Amino acid sequence: MKKITLIITAFTILFITLVSCNKDQELVQTEPQIDQTELKILAFKSKVESPVNPKSEETISVDSAIWYIEALLNYSYCEVNSAEVVKIDSVFVTIPTSSNGDFNINNVVEAYYQFNTDLNEMIDHNKMRITDISYVENDSKANTTTLKLTTVITGSVVPTISFTFGDTDYWRPVYGDGKCDIYSGQFIGYDAGTKLQSRTNYRIAYYLPYGYSTSVEVISTGAYWGYQEYYWQGSENSCINPDEMNYWLSQVYTLTQLLTPSEEKRILYVNYDVDGYVGGSYLYHKADLSYGIWNVKNIPNQDQ
Repeated sequence: MKKITLIITAFTILFITLVSCNKDQELVQTEPQIDQTELKILAFKSKVESPVNPKSEETISVDSAIWYIEALLNYSYCEVNSAEVVKIDSVFVTIPTSSNGDFNINNVVEAYYQFNTDLNEMIDHNKMRITDISYVENDSKANTTTLKLTTVITGSVVPTISFTFGDTDYWRPVYGDGKCDIYSGQFIGYDAGTKLQSRTNYRIAYYLPYGYSTSVEVISTGAYWGYQEYYWQGSENSCINPDEMNYWLSQVYTLTQLLTPSEEKRILYVNYDVDGYVGGSYLYHKADLSYGIWNVKNIPNQDQ
């Protein structure tokens, strides 16, 4: 009897040990992996929120300052949706530069707060899709460097639209002239360019998980940059039919994939515009293509 009791006890201990190990493994498997990019951003956020040390001699390069400011703004405010663009806006901030061309960390923090304030005013009650911080110029006499913030602001209401155009999508090409053919006079304020932009960005947003962008860069394209096969060209009085709309939609999306700068980057936003000869005898669509590294958020409740 004593031998049987010992055997049962041994099996019980073994069972408890196995269950405990399995639970530990489950906890390890479900624990979110903290991304190194996110940790860098949060470290900068902590520095931004810490009391300023006026005697600090810590410096940071211009490129690093651009990366951290842009990354934290996108991390804090990015909300990708498929709503129509409300506006694309820009502001400039000038930062004192040291003798070796770097920034003092206090000046970087101050620049961040200025950009942050301006961005909040731009967003208002809308959504921020993407923000790009870029270098503008260095004034060697004044020992300053000017940076530019460009942001895409979208509405809060997300429409239900298709990836493709339908039977009624006959559009004038430019200037918000609305629809054409038997639908002439409808939807004034929109045109083929605005509709191609919204459909392309709807498709892009659909495939982006919850997250934020870093290392944003913009590539300008258009018919006169050697991309004629990807953009509409013609007269402002043209009427672009649904088949043509779908063709140009497919072409610009194809171009966004062909021009992807690197494997780690992806297309984030397409900003359509129009250009051409004076007088409107010959016009063409063009677009700025915004790319960046897309990061999925791993740490919850870190938004400002």
